[in-house]
Amino acid sequence: FLASYVVLVVVFSQVGPVYFKLFQGIFRWEINTFFTPLKVNSFATETYGGQAMIALEARLTENLVLPDRKVLHTIGHPYTARTIAINQYLHPIIILSVLFAWPGLAWRDRFKVFLLVLPLLLVVEMVDIPILLGVRIMETVQANLLQDPNAGKSLGSYWAAFLHTGGRAALSILA
Repeated sequence: FLASYVVLVVVFSQVGPVYFKLFQGIFRWEINTFFTPLKVNSFATETYGGQAMIALEARLTENLVLPDRKVLHTIGHPYTARTIAINQYLHPIIILSVLFAWPGLAWRDRFKVFLLVLPLLLVVEMVDIPILLGVRIMETVQANLLQDPNAGKSLGSYWAAFLHTGGRAALSILA
């Protein structure tokens, strides 16, 4: 397992941006669909502070209304959220490491299992990066513009905390 894991980390450090591009369109659609106050402006891999990152820039699609009914003219205001790129690559690295290291499984059967796990990998990817980055932007909007003291207490915030405290690896193993 460890040998497979190390090899796959090296491979994904090189081909990771190509892997991200496979999901870029569906991630963009997911954020535009489920985070309706946001419209994705750009979604790409970049180097930030010497680290490979996945960056989302989204613009607000509506004006925000404060509790006192004051309207904030926020349409088009951009927000950015980032996460380290390895967060997305971790899913296939773990899944493929387990698959390659599985004892007594013929290569033909490994290929069949790989084909069976592809839809699960898609689901796991969709509940990770797009939700994480969309939640981060919405929390920033709530905390900064709306000055909402409960900005970090949504279900999405708990999901992001779960992902960062071992949940990402757990999802990969479950898949």
